Amino acid sequence: MGFLSKIFGQSEPKNEYQPDWTFYFSNVNDKLSSIATDLNLTIVAPIKEQENVVYISIKMPNQKDNGLSSSADADELWKIQDEIISRFDKNQRKNRTTE
Repeated sequence: MGFLSKIFGQSEPKNEYQPDWTFYFSNVNDKLSSIATDLNLTIVAPIKEQENVVYISIKMPNQKDNGLSSSADADELWKIQDEIISRFDKNQRKNRTTE
């Protein structure tokens, strides 16, 4: 960071992690499933403090014939996703403060 930046309070740009989520279909336990994965984890993995993989299975109340979610389930799925992300974020912040 240059001298003038220090005087005027500008900080260096942060290289924060940016996820790159992609979705694909595959069979899990002989059932068609929708898989979400963050491709940018290959840049930072392995992460010593995050040794676990999370696998979540949700039975869709209004599933299509193929077992996947229908548009009728979309709002509830977004709420579930938001709650999962919120809990992971809280856990990460808690872990950072205890280090």
